[in-house]
Amino acid sequence: MPPTFDAIPKRQILSYRVRGPELEAIFGLLSQSEALPFETLSGMFAGTEAPGTPRNDELLLDALDFLRAVELVGRWRDESSKQLYQVTGDVPPRIPFRLLLLRQLHRASDNRNAFRIAHDAAVRKNLFFTSKTDLIKQLEPLYPEDYAWNTEKLRSWEWLASYIGLVRPLNSRPADLMICPQPELVLDLLRVFADEASEAEHEEERATVLIGAWLRFIEAGFLSYATERREIYDGLGRALLAMEAADQIKLEMKSDAPGAAMMSGRRVSHIGFELAD
Repeated sequence: MPPTFDAIPKRQILSYRVRGPELEAIFGLLSQSEALPFETLSGMFAGTEAPGTPRNDELLLDALDFLRAVELVGRWRDESSKQLYQVTGDVPPRIPFRLLLLRQLHRASDNRNAFRIAHDAAVRKNLFFTSKTDLIKQLEPLYPEDYAWNTEKLRSWEWLASYIGLVRPLNSRPADLMICPQPELVLDLLRVFADEASEAEHEEERATVLIGAWLRFIEAGFLSYATERREIYDGLGRALLAMEAADQIKLEMKSDAPGAAMMSGRRVSHIGFELAD
């Protein structure tokens, strides 16, 4: 009989003091175990010098509560009332952790959707080079109305978004953020789509996908891509063009293909790419 998990935490999602590598290390350990008590996790992580591990019990608890909040990890109690942690479902074998995290953050509702709200606002306004201060101005009038957006919360968002690969922090002023997906994230999203979609064409170690179908796939499950004018936001368009210039993907236009998209004045219907590095 499956365990009954405790209710998920009600904290605002950007109030957690977490880092992506720490979350990945904890989730990786739990995904290889049936269930582990906090004491075991503490002994393995807290206070160690290994990269990507929490630095003390308090931060480890924050990381575990965050993973519970995004419904990747559950907490329950055994017959002796000892708290145990375990992964809540089957882990897809070919999806990297950062995509699992992005998917859960994209699905989140109620007070857990602040991460998605911030990225959606940047995409809708087609921001490319921006600052946390300017992004706060875009966010203040948005839902939730009583949410006090501030630099600290945007910094938490930036840490998670840069780990996932949605943005790139800049060491400059006034713009200190580039709203542009990184190549590794784009390739991961293409490969997951190729694994799951019947529209993908496979040829040995390469795949070709319809860009329109891929965009609908990522919008439904991972991230927004469309500006207020329903165009591909500048950051994604530039990323795809740069990846083609670096021979990481191939962009094509076939005259009879449905769902073509415009990027910097160029029409594209298909994306070709390697299925593995």
